[in-house]
Amino acid sequence: MAHLYFSLICLIWGASFILMERASHAFGPVEIGLFRSFIGAAVLGALWWWHGTRYKVTLGDLSRIAFSGTFSTAIPFIVQPYCVSQGFGHSYFGILVSFLPLMTLVVSVPLLGTWPTGRQLAGVIGGLACMWTIMADGSFRGIAPHYVAVFMLVPICSAIGNTLINKWLTHIPALPLSSLLLFWCGLLLLPFQVIAPLRDGLGVSGPAVPHDWFWATAALATFVLFGTCIAILLNFKLVLDEGPLFAGMVTYVLPVLSLLWGRYDHELITLREVAAMAGVLAMVALVQFGVSRPVSASVFESAECQSSVPSP
Repeated sequence: MAHLYFSLICLIWGASFILMERASHAFGPVEIGLFRSFIGAAVLGALWWWHGTRYKVTLGDLSRIAFSGTFSTAIPFIVQPYCVSQGFGHSYFGILVSFLPLMTLVVSVPLLGTWPTGRQLAGVIGGLACMWTIMADGSFRGIAPHYVAVFMLVPICSAIGNTLINKWLTHIPALPLSSLLLFWCGLLLLPFQVIAPLRDGLGVSGPAVPHDWFWATAALATFVLFGTCIAILLNFKLVLDEGPLFAGMVTYVLPVLSLLWGRYDHELITLREVAAMAGVLAMVALVQFGVSRPVSASVFESAECQSSVPSP
């Protein structure tokens, strides 16, 4: 079953960028983020209530959830659809997600005081070189460098948020934590939806001429149901049964599937992209080689699952 869960997660999250691109034909980045946040929070919150997981919310936990959730969910949830909707190709931005493990290693130095080994440092330096190649390839394709820089907030902020969660919130069961993180994300994004000048000033408004309403709505519903609800629960189960290292291998597969979806969508895919992506995955493998941690007993209460709110 573990390999089945792994395959399903890869298939779901591998298609997330093309689904976001389709949804952006009729919905703005903030709307997509809000649907993900509130529907995901409602579904996981209902499972929390149904399962009867015991957890008493404290003010201290709420403040830490708010701070870490801003990085781990709110910023990625709005940056991803914003960049994908710019018309440069969803597959290109899907490649950049593979930098998450390397960014996690980088931010763990100031946040946790964990210094990399020589092998890990070599992996980070090699990964940054690959990132430069990908950014250069984007400029050849006409993608403005600031769009790449903006999208890099996704792996960077996800790494910061997940590191803070593992530092501060390991005592909270996974379902309550994930529900509260998603709910906070929705509250944080809500003002951008209801205050038009704020939304317009940041350039995150919806399309000037919304179109393809049926397919955009279908894509958004599919993305929210599978990518934000089902895939999270499958990831919980995978982390529990096989450990975080096995589950983390999903990161290796997502860029490949993103490129395949881009090929299906007749997007330009260059040899430089493929070579740089292969280099990133090699550097991630170099950094993570031999790293593993034990897991605990319940799929709904495992502390190992708490940073499993996905970047895609």
